Amino acid sequence: MSESVLVTDSIDPAVIGAASHLDGWRVDVLSIGELSAAIAEANVRAMLVSTTDPSALRLAVESARARGVAVIVGCTDEASRRRAVELRAEEWLLLPTTAEEVAARVWSAIARAALQAAGAGDRAEKAEYENM
Repeated sequence: MSESVLVTDSIDPAVIGAASHLDGWRVDVLSIGELSAAIAEANVRAMLVSTTDPSALRLAVESARARGVAVIVGCTDEASRRRAVELRAEEWLLLPTTAEEVAARVWSAIARAALQAAGAGDRAEKAEYENM
């Protein structure tokens, strides 16, 4: 099995250092414009996006959600935290932070994304049953 990947637009050393706390993972630092294309890779399991551009953030989150990739938003202020909540990112964290915190948020985001996917499947089955 290939290594899991966390893609990010953040150059925060704690984000890059999170790989040492995520067994067998690597962190790929890309520009915000490259994130949407990068999450199409099969081994990308999470994306940490820290852009302050609301449009770029929305595009990145929507692209990740369409591919089932967990999203963590790195926030630098209250406005960016509110945007993360409005976009329903699986997790958010305040930057700067620690590598341990990034790793914990990645695991939490992956678990949340899996629960949301399971819930969507249950809702689809229920709707199908009700239509019969």
